[in-house]
This record gives sequence, C-alpha cells and structure tokens, in this order.
Amino acid sequence: KGSAIVEGDHLLDSAVMHDNEERRVREAMNAVLARLIAQDVDLLVLDVHERTITARLAGYMQELLPEWTVDPEYNRIRNRVKEVRLAGKWVIVVPDILVHRRNTGDNLLVLEAKKIGDVEAEAYDRRKILALKEQQHYRYAVFLRLRTGRENPGIESIEWL
Repeated sequence: KGSAIVEGDHLLDSAVMHDNEERRVREAMNAVLARLIAQDVDLLVLDVHERTITARLAGYMQELLPEWTVDPEYNRIRNRVKEVRLAGKWVIVVPDILVHRRNTGDNLLVLEAKKIGDVEAEAYDRRKILALKEQQHYRYAVFLRLRTGRENPGIESIEWL
C-alpha cells in the first residue's frame, strides 16, 4: 500500500502518483517514437549511426518532460565516471539516453537503442540497463529495437524492463 502525500489541498496516494508518472512516461515515449517516424524516418532509411537517432529522441523527450534533464550519451555520476557491476566486474557505461536530474540520485529513465541484427550486443545492452535500473535506481528502463534501411524502416520493438 502506498503512503499518503499532501499536495495543496489534496491527499495523494503514492501508488496513484506512481501510476500517473508511469502513464505519463509511457505516453511520452510513444509520442517521441511517433514523432521520430513522422519527422525523421529518413534517418532510419539512411541507416545512420544509432547515436544520431537517439540524439533526436532525446531532444523530443526533453520537450515532453521539461522538468527533467534528458541527456544522450551521459557518462557521469556527479564527478566520476558512470559504472555498473556486470558479471562480477565494474564496467564503465554510457547509456544512449538518460532522463534524470543531474548531480542527484533522482533517476527517471534509461534507454538503450539497437538496430536489429546484433543479438549479442542487444543482450549486453539489456543487462546494462537492468543493472542501471537496479544499482542506480532508475524507475524505468527501455530497450528499443530499430529497423533501418529502405525496406521497412521503423520501430521493431520497445521493451520496458
């Protein structure tokens, strides 16, 4: 059961607040992906580097979540390099997109995107964002698979981990 929080003259249950946050984050992600397809499908057709694609996603996400900082390729935890423990070793990580409040422990979402085809890299990225979610307390973790090229460019899948 969630705890109660007073906001203005309203008593809010923390479970309800979490549900509203999750709905808002999922709606923002859906809108961002729709905008990528509507405005930037040429990036997928041209098979540009995933950094270019995720930078566009980060910009669109920042517009929809203005109270957060949306950083592509962010590699810091305050004044040190971002690391997670994977398979018993500390590994430096640079997630594709972070939605957070810099220099705090307030972490909303971590996103990794991969073009389909590299199963080994996909498995590693899933482990990496799950480790970020668990070890650095991101509330949401998203793994995005992209289809590139002329045939059928688009979003292959979105996984909420």
